This record gives sequence, structure tokens and C-alpha cells, in this order.
Amino acid sequence: MKYIVVLLLILIILYNCCYTRQLTCILLTTCVYLNKDIHNMKRDKNDAEYRKKQYIDVINLYIKHSKTPLYVVDSSGYSFPEYKGNNKINIFSYDLNSVYNGYTNKSPMEAISILKAYNYFKLNRFDNIVKITGKYYIPNIDRYLNNMDKNAYYYVQSVYQENNNKYTYQSTEIFGFKSNLIWLFYKISLLYDDDSTIQYKVRSYNKDKTITIEPYIAIVLNS
Repeated sequence: MKYIVVLLLILIILYNCCYTRQLTCILLTTCVYLNKDIHNMKRDKNDAEYRKKQYIDVINLYIKHSKTPLYVVDSSGYSFPEYKGNNKINIFSYDLNSVYNGYTNKSPMEAISILKAYNYFKLNRFDNIVKITGKYYIPNIDRYLNNMDKNAYYYVQSVYQENNNKYTYQSTEIFGFKSNLIWLFYKISLLYDDDSTIQYKVRSYNKDKTITIEPYIAIVLNS
């Protein structure tokens, strides 16, 4: 009987280790093959190889130095076969052009990538999702994630400055959020280039016309 009780305790411990809700995951957003109509950049083999190397170098650093669950979503259809069979990384790829061809700014596109990754990987099992642009490696990322305020709804590495009554935004490579607030990205994914939308409002405050996802977040939340 004693051995049965011990066995049951071991099984319970193993079950809890396997199914306990995890706190945080990292989601890298990538786009190996640019669409010149969307990104206003040429789409050629040399550029794609350069971008792919950037992403791979960064992914390798996260695999080597981070123990946080790592997910990658690529919006150009590149599946990163370099990591086939690697259980330290999870990859999902799709072609944004097959979803919608008419986007002219990147924030709705990035929101779609986040939504697709969220559903594909079932990221609702995490409390926090930290989106990082795939070209950027954040040294000591686990230390930062472990020390962040667990009660905060959003984690934004972003700065804005007022200059002559105009606001300029510092683009951010990191944006974290509680996983149950994924609805915000459904709103962002529906925003297009139109004078009545948030896109126009952001541009009116941004002298260099750089549009990133964070000003969208700020305006949506403040309204």
C-alpha cells in the first residue's frame, strides 16, 4: 500500500510539472521575403538571404542563452527548415499576401502575425506573451522577464517626446501583454490607410511618418 501511495504522489507531481500553466513565452516576428508593394523595399534573393541570416543569428542566441519558451512566426512563408527537429523552438509560417493584399502599413500586418501565432501555438496557456522583432536579440532576456511586474497588463519598451506640440515616437522592438488581452490585436488588424482611422491620427503626431504598432496601442487604450 505504501508503494502505491508513493507512486500516486509521483504521478501527481509529474502531472503538475507537465500541465501547470506557464508564465511567459517569447514570440519572435519575422519576414524573410519582403513584398515590395507593402514594405517599399526591393524583393530580391540577396536581401532575403541577408534577412534570413539576421533572423537565424538572433534565434540561435535565444536558443543558447534563454530558457523561456520560444516561438517564431514568419509572415512571408519561410518555414526555417534549419530548425527542423529542434525541440527548443516552435515555428509557424504563412504568406501574408494570401490573407490580404491591400495593406500599406506594417502594424495591421504584424497584428495578423501575432493573432495567427496565438491561435496556432495555443498561446492562451501562457499568462504573458512578449513579442520581439525577430532581428533583435535582448541579452539577459530571462532576467528581465522574471523581474517584470506580473500585475501589469502591458509591457512596452517605448518612448515618446513632445516637440513643438507634436509627439514623436521611439520605435520599440519589445511589446508584452497578458495573453487574455489578445482582442486588442483584432482591433489593430482591421486598421487600414484611411483619414478616419488611427493610422491617420498617428501620422498627424509623427513628423517622420514612421508607423509602428506601439502608437496604435497607446491611442486605442487611451480612447
